[in-house]
Amino acid sequence: MQPKVFEIDPCPKPRQTAADRWKVGSKARPAVARYRAFCDNLRLQAGSWELPDSFAVTFTLPMPKSWSKKKRAELDGKPAQSKPDLSNLIKALEDAMRDDDEKVHMISAKKVWGPFGKIVVFPITNILFQVEQQNENISKDGAHQRLVPSPTVVGKEIPRISNPLSELNLPPKSGRKTANPKFPLKRGTGTTS
Repeated sequence: MQPKVFEIDPCPKPRQTAADRWKVGSKARPAVARYRAFCDNLRLQAGSWELPDSFAVTFTLPMPKSWSKKKRAELDGKPAQSKPDLSNLIKALEDAMRDDDEKVHMISAKKVWGPFGKIVVFPITNILFQVEQQNENISKDGAHQRLVPSPTVVGKEIPRISNPLSELNLPPKSGRKTANPKFPLKRGTGTTS
């Protein structure tokens, strides 16, 4: 599947109150009115396209016009470490594009600076989910083979350690432990004196 590009300034989901449900038009708070317009514009640009269950998304925030050309060139494509929060941008995208956003099971997201705002959504698949699906198909066929991917880092297999603490050379436990050195345990009771 090809990535979907929305030519729109990203808008975070605001914290809404009960009164925000019935306030519309000029009575709505500016943040809520901006969010509703964002959702409507996003749905209009999407047409029949649907947000996948697992996706990667890049939010490009427009650079402020007050920035110098030098600063704009420096920060173009760099991570945007300012408001709005990434989680609120994701919530706005999910709520605008899906009625059943509880079915979304994997998201990879980032926000960067750019000359103008846009949202790019990439559908993604995870190799582990594919292996699990193959395992289910194999077990349905009656075969007892299981496909288990071994974790790798740049082509090298990572050794598996059954018990990470066994690799540490810790001294053996010895002696009676006390809760506090100032208040030693009473003999045979397990309580402090």
